[in-house]
Amino acid sequence: MLDRFLAYSREFEGGDTHIYPGDLSISARRFADVVDVMVKMDLVNRDGDGCCATAKALSLAAQPEKVEALFPVDEEVADTLPWEADHEGRPFQPVANPPPAMSWDDYRAHVRRVWPTLLNSDRQRNERVFQQFLERHPCLLPDAYSYFQRGATPCTGGVFTQPELPGFRAKRPDFMVMSYDSEALTVLLIEIEAPGKKWSTKTGTSTAEFTQARDQLLQWKTWFREPENRVQFCKLYRIDQRVLETRQMMPRYALIYGRRAEVESKPAFAKKRSEIASHDEVLMTYDRLAPSSRLADQPTLRLSRSEVDTKVEVVSVPPTLQLGPHTAREFGNWTNLRDAVRANPLITAERRQFLLERLDYWDGWIQTPPNRKAPNSRIEDGYGE
Repeated sequence: MLDRFLAYSREFEGGDTHIYPGDLSISARRFADVVDVMVKMDLVNRDGDGCCATAKALSLAAQPEKVEALFPVDEEVADTLPWEADHEGRPFQPVANPPPAMSWDDYRAHVRRVWPTLLNSDRQRNERVFQQFLERHPCLLPDAYSYFQRGATPCTGGVFTQPELPGFRAKRPDFMVMSYDSEALTVLLIEIEAPGKKWSTKTGTSTAEFTQARDQLLQWKTWFREPENRVQFCKLYRIDQRVLETRQMMPRYALIYGRRAEVESKPAFAKKRSEIASHDEVLMTYDRLAPSSRLADQPTLRLSRSEVDTKVEVVSVPPTLQLGPHTAREFGNWTNLRDAVRANPLITAERRQFLLERLDYWDGWIQTPPNRKAPNSRIEDGYGE
């Protein structure tokens, strides 16, 4: 990267030449880290979000052998996404035979047993009960890939409950799931209403409750159309610029409402419902919710705002939770993680004790600076324990 920076400076030499992250196709965070080093070496002068090369740097740019002497590296590090290279240059010591996490098959079977009991109970008008249940078991929520064929890989480390949209003063979404693929970062905003609410009247007309619920989706859609809102959204949720350098942001919307039996009992409205949803929306009943392996390991998160900073609070963790390099990066920025581990009754006492002790190891590991010459640890299944 230093070679690219200096070559760019030399090519466009001049007192008013400024260089920004976009000029080098790198993230603002990575750009700032390199600039910090070069400021100390009197190679650049910082100016706002960018910088310009000093005379010393321009002279250095013409002498590749001096660049190599100042910054010796074995090879250029590949441009990977921020959460994909946390293990590079940071060997770790796995634990032999740790107490196993609950398997996905066992967890899915548990959810399939308890979910119908709640869904068919006398609490169908109590939306808060269903909000809390889905916070504990976010694997039941829709994911963008299943319904829109976009965003196969979840990112940000978890599912957000009651996510904030900066500057938006009306009702917040109930949940948000972010995921990515090679072309897009998909932001799926989810609204839930009590399953006991009716879709339509006896004459097949949409009820006021349903109309109001879908209007929530339209308000969020209008908010996301403003470019400045998207910028503030990325800042609030700390979306690395590298994610968006080759991807577009693609908001999608889901409404979970009512029961299937009611829709099927009114054929005229059932046909009309298929015409109501736009291409970027899905309108679904609670009966369509089923455990999804795409969200099997996702904790539920909540933004905790203060005048000083913004933190990510862990609301719940799944019993399938495993530890490793790919989770350590997010975990180090979260609060309440240990309390969430303690609060999950599906985690065995032995497994719970292991997780609480092992989290201290990973907290220290992520603070260790990478060493490019260190061998990378082999990760068999995406975790490390």
